[in-house]
Amino acid sequence: MNIPHYLGGFGGCFTSSARKLSCDQGKCPHSSGGLSSANHSKCGIGSHPIGLPASFLHAGGVVVPRSVDLKLKRAEEHIDVLDAEIQTFLADEPYGAYRSLERGGLEHIIFWSRYTEPPPRLGLIAGDAIHNIRSSLDHMVVALAKFGASLSGETVSEQDERRLQFPITMSPDEFQKQVKGQALAWVPSPAAAIIEQRQPYLAVPQYPKQFPLYEIGQFDNADKHRALTVALLSTSIVRVSWPSELADTPMQTPGGHIELEPHTEIARFVLPRAYSEEELPIDYRWGFTLAGAVPGIHDIRYTLKSFVSVARFTVSQLSPFVSAE
Repeated sequence: MNIPHYLGGFGGCFTSSARKLSCDQGKCPHSSGGLSSANHSKCGIGSHPIGLPASFLHAGGVVVPRSVDLKLKRAEEHIDVLDAEIQTFLADEPYGAYRSLERGGLEHIIFWSRYTEPPPRLGLIAGDAIHNIRSSLDHMVVALAKFGASLSGETVSEQDERRLQFPITMSPDEFQKQVKGQALAWVPSPAAAIIEQRQPYLAVPQYPKQFPLYEIGQFDNADKHRALTVALLSTSIVRVSWPSELADTPMQTPGGHIELEPHTEIARFVLPRAYSEEELPIDYRWGFTLAGAVPGIHDIRYTLKSFVSVARFTVSQLSPFVSAE
């Protein structure tokens, strides 16, 4: 089964469909003007006035609340720190492998020569990054709610803010339960519709648990109670300049749970004829994954960066509904 991994561009561009949504005043009379129209005073769609307050800024051509941008930038800083920590750890060569030839060179078997558990600190840094990504979405909802409240001359109190959040749900009933709990109170209805479209059960109905927003929510909740686990990826065995006749030779891995300790098998190649080690050079590369991430073959830094991309994409789709007025 091919498992898709969705990056920031997943779901298409909501911009064109958002023009067709209705605001609280009925069908928006400015739909034909598109999202660039400055006349969406009721539904919150449109370009922002020149005099933006300090709480807003431009990021990649999109106006976003400053706190949202800061949260995402802080997540990226954590990812950079994680990358440096991983490089430092790998510099001590904590992993190694060796090859054994069997049946006169017809089989090349790869074994662990050394293995070291990844430092727990890596999981703590990953948890900090994910929490900032999750918080950026909640900050966006607060900004949307404050704008929506301002349209009717209301204000959002601190107590109200505590109920606001970006829902991440697995069913329509669960989503509506959070809406009734005031998670999206005052959020303009077109923005609320986009938030609903970004729910895992609608974004990826066949594989909702593989949608990055679901993973962000799950990992953030898990990190509140326990440190996230960073696990070593199965070694990346790169075939260097192998003969063309071996292009379709599969790498076979042991089934079931693999013990990550010296002298246990990592993989093997069954060849059509005998080869020496010199004829089939191999390059070993090591990386890490976030235990429980889907798909679990991706390096943790790639996974976290894809989470940031998805959050930025989601924020960009909601930004037209936030006004600095």
